[in-house]
Amino acid sequence: MKLVDIAYTAKERKEENAEMAVSSAKAPEYPYGLSITLNEETLAKLGIEELPRVGDEMHVEAVAKVTSVSMRSDKSDEDERCVSLQITELACEPEGAEEVSSERGTASKPKRTVASYYREGKG
Repeated sequence: MKLVDIAYTAKERKEENAEMAVSSAKAPEYPYGLSITLNEETLAKLGIEELPRVGDEMHVEAVAKVTSVSMRSDKSDEDERCVSLQITELACEPEGAEEVSSERGTASKPKRTVASYYREGKG
């Protein structure tokens, strides 16, 4: 599967800034809805024992179910299309880790959880 850079182009970012009435410094780099948050339970299911550092890259592979599809037209004759996806299966590994396995299932429970990481005073 080919990876595509989804960051706003300079033109898209300028248009987004104008719509949101924010300064360039505060404007988002990526479109709304393209961020995911992994909580304690999800990190455990994924077998992520140690927290990555901010700025580290992770490889993510997912399966998602289409939950809604819509298309609308207005006076400007520009069609607006939208597809909503619910991630149902997810794999996540640090940069440089082995290729994500195609086997589906839950990773084994980690030896140390994120909560224990903070209890140990390392976070």
